[in-house]
Amino acid sequence: MLELLDWRLTWDLADAVIALAVLGLSVYLSRKTWLRSGKKNSVLALECLRFLTVFMILATLLNPEQVEQLDKKGEPEIVCLLDVSGSMSTLDVIDSNGSVESRIDWARKSLDSDWKRKLEQNSTVTVRNFSSQSGTQATNLSMALGDTLEGTGNLKAVLFLSDGDSNDGPSILSLAGKCRSSGVPVYSIRVGSPKPLPDLALEDAFAPSFALQEEKITINYRISNAFDTRQKSSLKLMANEQVVSQKPVLLPASEEIAGSIAWLPPGEGDYELKLTLDQVPGESLPG
Repeated sequence: MLELLDWRLTWDLADAVIALAVLGLSVYLSRKTWLRSGKKNSVLALECLRFLTVFMILATLLNPEQVEQLDKKGEPEIVCLLDVSGSMSTLDVIDSNGSVESRIDWARKSLDSDWKRKLEQNSTVTVRNFSSQSGTQATNLSMALGDTLEGTGNLKAVLFLSDGDSNDGPSILSLAGKCRSSGVPVYSIRVGSPKPLPDLALEDAFAPSFALQEEKITINYRISNAFDTRQKSSLKLMANEQVVSQKPVLLPASEEIAGSIAWLPPGEGDYELKLTLDQVPGESLPG
């Protein structure tokens, strides 16, 4: 890194070697062209212009940044950005007692821990919720960080508590240069399990709203198996809280299956249908 006047240049070894090699080659070729022309002043001026152009292009590889010193007054502020998008309601965090809770509940509990109180001894700690401009159905990490950098005067650090599922807006890496020039480190606590907890889930079920007399009703379903092993369970169809049909289901490891179950109503009338899947040993989410 090199600081010159109000400018800062940063580079790695590969960039420096390439820049010096190209610059040296440019000097060699320009001098050779000038000598071949008989040392004409017009050619010398043209080669100097060419060298300057190459130098300016190479300078862009060194990440030039203008440095501005700001006198910050008041207590430094640490901003905790809490993701409140829909994906944070996923139940896949196991607490110290072995019970399962949602990502957002775990994150909120973490913000009431001792580490936050220790930071508050010499800094102002602010918690800000974020999701996206379109609502909680999406997550925009870049927007949350950008607004924090712009709207916080004496920012010391930023801490993300998120599941990391950014699916809206530009990449958060686009703000890396701004964070670096501002001297603001960004930390993250990724909330949630890296893979689904062991569980069988009835993901979807569909039944017609009416049927003709003496006609069977077919209910289509979709079941997922988040276990690493094959699981066997029983699917039950209930009509008005009574079991009217059931079938065994065999679910391959970490896969989904789709199928259907049929039932012939005994007569005319209104029936409230319910499809249930028997629990198997080892499920993290009972029911």
